[in-house]
Amino acid sequence: MNRTKRLISLLFVGLASAALFAACGDETSCLEDTECATGEICVAEVCEVTCTSDADCAAGEVCEGIDGDRAYCIAGQSNNTNNNNSNNTTGTNNNTTEPTPLYAVMIRDTTTSTEGCEISDPGSDLASVGLRDLENNILGYYAVEFFEAGDEPNGNDYPDILINIDGDAPSFELACPESFAAENVSALGCGGYVVGNFLDDMGTPIILDSSTQVSVVEYGPNCGGSADDSLEVVLCTDTAAALSGDITSCTDVIGSGSGDVVGVIN
Repeated sequence: MNRTKRLISLLFVGLASAALFAACGDETSCLEDTECATGEICVAEVCEVTCTSDADCAAGEVCEGIDGDRAYCIAGQSNNTNNNNSNNTTGTNNNTTEPTPLYAVMIRDTTTSTEGCEISDPGSDLASVGLRDLENNILGYYAVEFFEAGDEPNGNDYPDILINIDGDAPSFELACPESFAAENVSALGCGGYVVGNFLDDMGTPIILDSSTQVSVVEYGPNCGGSADDSLEVVLCTDTAAALSGDITSCTDVIGSGSGDVVGVIN
């Protein structure tokens, strides 16, 4: 991955959790949205917390719409903090909590057989990992931020985990490489795993939702290899913790198998 793209990714990762709880008054100067943390937009050269309703904002703030479908938190008196007033007959409460945006995915090897572990490329052999929309267009590529090597009883001749999963598109994109070689695949080791997020062409992390799906190219029967290896794709709910190696929030298995594996986000 080029240096600029990597730095942008790390900036988003480092601020992802903090941005969700920051008060709108915490001013950070900016010229465009990409200079702000995840969950913020640039308004009048200041990073402001985005929102979809007053419930997303801190006490004493309301959700103010600006151009298009964008909105941000601004100091003011909300008229929707409680619907139990004389002008309301619906009895409903508009204070709904929006779900936390998801960015991180863990890819974990689940190989247990001798044939898949006691060889020079133990565990799943990752060639490429990308994110597609539901029309099969490629939105971005997977950038590994944390790697835990699995068991390697006879060593590992394919250990470079960043060879093709560093956020940049490999020459073969989301297809099989021309050959099984160290410059084309990365062996996880049996039980090993990686955690990362998906970056677009500008190096910006992409939000994972039901309009996206994870595409893993593992060098298996799809590429003329064996089906001895297997893996699972797991969604993580705590982005900052997961990308730092704490995988306790990585519990939602969205795909599994060998070869071409698709992770479906509901």
